Amino acid sequence: MKILEKAIEKQTTRRGRAAQALHQGEYLVRLTALGQYFHVADEKGNNTTAIGMGFFPTADPCIVAAFKGPPQPTKEAIFLRAREVGIEEIVLSSQIEILGNTSGLHSEMAIVQAVYGSKNQLRNPEMGLEIACIGKGVCPDCSGYMAKYGIPHTATRSNAASDWVHPFTGAHFHGTDKNFTYGKAGRSFAHAGDWGGEYKKGWAAG
Repeated sequence: MKILEKAIEKQTTRRGRAAQALHQGEYLVRLTALGQYFHVADEKGNNTTAIGMGFFPTADPCIVAAFKGPPQPTKEAIFLRAREVGIEEIVLSSQIEILGNTSGLHSEMAIVQAVYGSKNQLRNPEMGLEIACIGKGVCPDCSGYMAKYGIPHTATRSNAASDWVHPFTGAHFHGTDKNFTYGKAGRSFAHAGDWGGEYKKGWAAG
């Protein structure tokens, strides 16, 4: 199987797995309330607020927040509101991380990356994560990826995003069907002609 065909297969499998997503979690209601307090909707519906609660075997739990669209609250503001919505495990503002530039990652994947640190840790039974997304809703790619690793999250939207980047490999999936392009490790591939045509390099994976 050629590289591009394998990438298409991965995209299809990932999106299909969204139907198995876990939408029940111990913290999702409280994380949603926390995110809704800070979320500011825009006219085009592009702003997104994602709030994750991470758990570790040898460290205190943390809240990781990613905001796409203004304003960005302070750690102290998130800490105070987290206590108000009943997230009692957060006792210091230092347990909160606010992500800046996510380098093309969707907010949910940026949180996954920040909490787990490496792909190998995704299967660590002593670690855990729940994510609430306010705004667009979780895309099928993010939902399917989180479903694979048992990460509870809020509702999945029906429409797929045009771009999705893997949080640990940096693989870039763009478009779908005959408009599909793929890039990884500095190499890029674009579909040439019909599905049986030869592949060509040159698509900028940016």
